Amino acid sequence: MTENIVTGKKYRILTDATQDIWDRISFWTKASDVYYDDNSSAEDNRPIGILKRGTAYVVGTVAYEITAPSWVMLKCTTAGTTAASTPSTYKTISASGTVITDGTAKFTVYDIRPTTTLSTNAYSVPTVSLLNSEISNFAHYSTSEYFTGKYWINGKKIFGKVIDFGALPNSNIKSVNHNISGLSFVTLLSAIVYPSSGTQSWQMLNFASSVGVEQTMRIFCNTTQVTIGTGTDRTNLKAHVFMEYTK
Repeated sequence: MTENIVTGKKYRILTDATQDIWDRISFWTKASDVYYDDNSSAEDNRPIGILKRGTAYVVGTVAYEITAPSWVMLKCTTAGTTAASTPSTYKTISASGTVITDGTAKFTVYDIRPTTTLSTNAYSVPTVSLLNSEISNFAHYSTSEYFTGKYWINGKKIFGKVIDFGALPNSNIKSVNHNISGLSFVTLLSAIVYPSSGTQSWQMLNFASSVGVEQTMRIFCNTTQVTIGTGTDRTNLKAHVFMEYTK
């Protein structure tokens, strides 16, 4: 049988399999009852993210359930297979954090509604965490490790950390533990130097002055420590070291 389906809300439903009789419809209540010309069902062609029945889900998968309130986003927190029939508990969801058991799988509820007016572009923390839990510190310098949102040329994520180095040494080298576990490759190493009292600050660069070794200042690191060396007494200065790296 050949049938052309007009673009728009035009679908067909099999009403008599023996006689191969199909009726056109413009809406339906059960996606698996509706078929297209290629004999695939509307259930098979649901948009990405819509929860499917009798389907295996892995932890971390994000989905939506059409019977749940419109503000509900679901994240699989226990791997398993959804039930053949939609659990009624989706209809009664009233709060973020609710855990829904669907077959052998479990899904945690997230509220994707804005916390204030849309003009502020401020969305709830659970939503941001769900979209990418690793960017909770994104765009904020911190003495704790954070994901910078960038990737190195080999595709690895670039992390960042600020090291409170303290006072610079007196014509010597000083090392401070950076406490970064699993450091693989440093993509950026720099420092801001500033006096113990006062408001001035400047970026410290590796250099060896032509006027004498006393002007030399160097910064380097390894897998465990950050080291700064000076050619003269710099104990009146302090430094914060900025590191970006892959793991």
